[in-house]
Amino acid sequence: MSAHDAFAETLPAYAAGALDARERAAFEAHLSTCEICRAELAELSRVTAALALSVEPEAPPPALRSATLLKATSQPQARSNGARLATARRSSPLAWLLAAAALVAAVAASFLAHSLRLELQTVRDLASAAVSRAEALRAELLELRRDQVMLVRIREVMSAGDAHWVTLRGTGAATGAVGTALWSPTRGLVFSGTGLPPLDAARVYQLWVVPPSGAPQSAGLLNVNADGRAAHVTALPNVSTAALVAITIEPQGGSASPTMPIVMSGQVN
Repeated sequence: MSAHDAFAETLPAYAAGALDARERAAFEAHLSTCEICRAELAELSRVTAALALSVEPEAPPPALRSATLLKATSQPQARSNGARLATARRSSPLAWLLAAAALVAAVAASFLAHSLRLELQTVRDLASAAVSRAEALRAELLELRRDQVMLVRIREVMSAGDAHWVTLRGTGAATGAVGTALWSPTRGLVFSGTGLPPLDAARVYQLWVVPPSGAPQSAGLLNVNADGRAAHVTALPNVSTAALVAITIEPQGGSASPTMPIVMSGQVN
């Protein structure tokens, strides 16, 4: 057996860092004189590095690591170098098969873990999109219910025999705004307006029904959209007669009675 043959089977273990200090020193002494082993070691190192970069690292289970260490440390240490090399030579086909199988299993496990992570992220994205869509549909449903209630009230006011049409005009801060109100002593009040200027967050438009005598009665706060439009429906069971429908600008949350000048009004005919 040549010197190269005696150490050739030790090459994979050296590349994997599995030799003890004495074995490593013996092999490195041979490596300095054997061009074939140096070339094979360089190729093996290149392949190992490429495999390591091609997959994401996966930590081995603690049980596998413990079993491997136990098996490695339980081997007799007093065997001669020649006997050890002979044993390695005899078992090398099986060792290579086991190493190859372990490598394939590690690559497959890493690929499977990566695929599962991608699938899990896809499921999470789909779930998030479904939740967002459900929230949007819930908001749309609430808006439709509010619109349905408003339509029912508008129909009730319009069909009332005691309904009065009121045309409102803007003044002061709301110059140019126009609106229409339909007021019924028994069914309530419907208001629709355009051209209302935007207000800051501390103020709000408030609608009032003003009787011929006595204090004005609040008909609610107006929700004005970005283009200056507002629509409002309310019931006014405590107002039997009215002389004026008016709008003021009040502090956020509204007021029990008007605190600011009237910016929009119309007489009840």
